[in-house]
Amino acid sequence: MSFEPVSESLVIVRIEGELDLYNTSDFKNEITEIQSKGYTAFILELSRLRYIDSSGIGALIHIYTQQKKTGRRMLFVGFSPQVERVLGYTSLTGFFPTCPTLDTALLQLTSSTETYHEHKH
Repeated sequence: MSFEPVSESLVIVRIEGELDLYNTSDFKNEITEIQSKGYTAFILELSRLRYIDSSGIGALIHIYTQQKKTGRRMLFVGFSPQVERVLGYTSLTGFFPTCPTLDTALLQLTSSTETYHEHKH
């Protein structure tokens, strides 16, 4: 996992490889550390996430609901076909707010004149 600050309030978090039982605890800890830096908007870029299991899905749900509860914004970009398939099996395809591209997500979260809307594709 890597993160790229875009501004004082916005960060892109790139998740690569696998998100499963063996690394979800570390993943949640790293996200908590990034949150502690004061970012209020997150883009989770998942195009290089090759595998996810139920623990990984649980971690994404946990992080997303935590963001919503604290008033932070989060968009998901780049679900791979494998991850889309797992989300489909679990009926969670429309649960996460997504954008079709990273550029679209950046425009949505950096626009100061638009109100944030969750887009589910």
